[in-house]
Amino acid sequence: MIMRNLINFFCNYVLLLVVLLESLNNYNFYLLVGADPTDGFANVALTEWNFEIQKPYDIPVEERYSFENGVHRLWVYADDKPHEPNSHTQPRTEIRIRGLDYSSGVWQFEGDAFVPNGTSGATIAQIHGAAKGATTILLRIFNGDMRYYSHDLGLDYSSGVWQFEGHDFVPNGTSGAIIVQIHGAAKSATTLILRIFNGDLRYYLRDLVAIHLYDKWFRVNVIHDVDGGMVTVFINGVQKFVTKDRGPGDLNFKC
Repeated sequence: MIMRNLINFFCNYVLLLVVLLESLNNYNFYLLVGADPTDGFANVALTEWNFEIQKPYDIPVEERYSFENGVHRLWVYADDKPHEPNSHTQPRTEIRIRGLDYSSGVWQFEGDAFVPNGTSGATIAQIHGAAKGATTILLRIFNGDMRYYSHDLGLDYSSGVWQFEGHDFVPNGTSGAIIVQIHGAAKSATTLILRIFNGDLRYYLRDLVAIHLYDKWFRVNVIHDVDGGMVTVFINGVQKFVTKDRGPGDLNFKC
């Protein structure tokens, strides 16, 4: 049996644009105060014509797309053909919003998406077109996490010595907060997770790293020597913990 990589997700889209361009100052204020991001925008009605389905050129649209009960379902396989016979791009099934191209003003896309477990590489939204590239933004799902463009973000690593530094404040009563992690390893999802339990910092759930960290700012430095296979943790400039890593992998810091 040959297993085929499936990209499969569901979405429900709304397109909004700003009501009056002269209200941009108010729009910036909404962003600062944390109001609903659609405040100041007007809903743009979409019809069936606005939804241009791009799918592998050699198969019928119903084999890669469906629309039922207001939900668009799109899927594609890694061995599918591109959307045009002469295209050298990867296979896709996607919706191009037609008839609402723009070159000025403030525009907003809103959508509700559902990505099944096991799906990886699905593009949730993109802005097509730019001065020096094909796109302005791509938001994609990799292993359940949404990323800007690809999974590497330009800061993933697999060799060398890398360091993370951050300043943290954990209020009293908070428990289980993750301060920093190294995502990726040879045989597990992570190389390191530092968490606060009852004011104390621990490596995963067990090893004690530092104590009495509630209600104060503290600086954390994590150094990962990939080639040497070691991870070292400093709190406020003092070395507090050293451990072996969990093998090589596609690694990145998360906090």
